[in-house]
Amino acid sequence: MHHETLKQITNMAGFALCILAISVFLSLFAENSWVTDLFTHFQFQYVAGGIILGIWFGALKKWPPMFLALFLCLFSSYKIYASFEFVSQNSATNAAFKIMHYNRKYEITDHKNLVRFLSEEKPDVVVLQEATKSHSDAAKILIKTYPYQIHEPRVNAFGMVVLSKYPFKEYRVKNFERIALDNIQMRFVFEPQEGHEVVVYALHPPPPTSAALRNQRNMELDLTTKDIKRDTEENIIMLGDWNITPFSPVFKSVLDAAELKQQHTEFPAFPTWPSPFSIPFLQIPIDHILHKGRLQLLEKKRGPAMGSDHYPVIATFAISAHD
Repeated sequence: MHHETLKQITNMAGFALCILAISVFLSLFAENSWVTDLFTHFQFQYVAGGIILGIWFGALKKWPPMFLALFLCLFSSYKIYASFEFVSQNSATNAAFKIMHYNRKYEITDHKNLVRFLSEEKPDVVVLQEATKSHSDAAKILIKTYPYQIHEPRVNAFGMVVLSKYPFKEYRVKNFERIALDNIQMRFVFEPQEGHEVVVYALHPPPPTSAALRNQRNMELDLTTKDIKRDTEENIIMLGDWNITPFSPVFKSVLDAAELKQQHTEFPAFPTWPSPFSIPFLQIPIDHILHKGRLQLLEKKRGPAMGSDHYPVIATFAISAHD
């Protein structure tokens, strides 16, 4: 009985190894179709799968499958390592400001925990995505703390609300061309330090679960990248739930073309979705805060989910006097 059970588990492990190998292979062709695009985002899971299967086959002294599992683990580990830049965490200075991005699930209508968290965390600028009327109403409760607000709520998952302690020097809302759905990009400017303006581009492209949605996601990222390249301001932040991980070639093209930095102060870099899967190796990083110019990252951390399927990302920046 024990031998038969061991054989069944080993067969299942062999099947899992085949699935893992096929998934890693398909991830190499992310640019070819929306289906292969999906496989590129699960590098954390490939590492975990490779470790577990490698240990199993190693314990059984089945060397070829063990080496294959470890190779897949190392390959995905390298992709993760190459996709993140880590900098030392620095103490905040008088010139520092804190900005928070949070996909606050549009189905949530009770925001008491969010209001409480913002009162305790005290970010200077907050971008809420998936904002509906209930999110808008909750933001207005904080009008004394955040006297400057932009409200673009929607009935679906693509509204935004921005809260700021700094006055907006300017802002605009850009409507993207519709491929699969109507969506917006928000650009606003604030001045956290006299003589040093910061431009923020906020966007929430759709998840790439069909060819049309993938095309829309890529189009929105590409157009925003082009907007940033044309922008004459020096200090720029691009943020949002982009429904894409740093492992995607599309993400890398955004970094390269817009000359943005994708930095973290925590190792390993934290995932942001889905929060109900509390084990980090079951989550992926699809919420981002990128920057360029004289902005110096002092800290980047993940906040509590507060009922959403996403965790907020909170970044603290200083404005350097030198390039």
